[in-house]
Amino acid sequence: MPPLPSYGYGREHPGPRYGSLIHCQNLKDVVITEMLTILAPIFEAPNTDGIDPDSCEDMVIEDCYISVGDDGIAIKSGWDQYGIAYGRPSTNILIRNLVVRSMVR
Repeated sequence: MPPLPSYGYGREHPGPRYGSLIHCQNLKDVVITEMLTILAPIFEAPNTDGIDPDSCEDMVIEDCYISVGDDGIAIKSGWDQYGIAYGRPSTNILIRNLVVRSMVR
């Protein structure tokens, strides 16, 4: 997957950014469970997130193994600088019984 463009807002390193392997946006009543395994190729995708719930509510993430090059789970409230203008936070997200590995150098 080619990286997304970077606009430089709040980024530690310039350059492209990679998307998440599971990106959920504006969802309600979602369960991600039962031994889900997410494995990102670390050297080819150093900035990948595992699961990104964005402006979601009533969500359960459990019993998963996540090994990625950046954040295992990154809860968001709108995309980048548009989060404040968008104004829809993520709420009521339960995360339990995970193994998360992040190979950030």
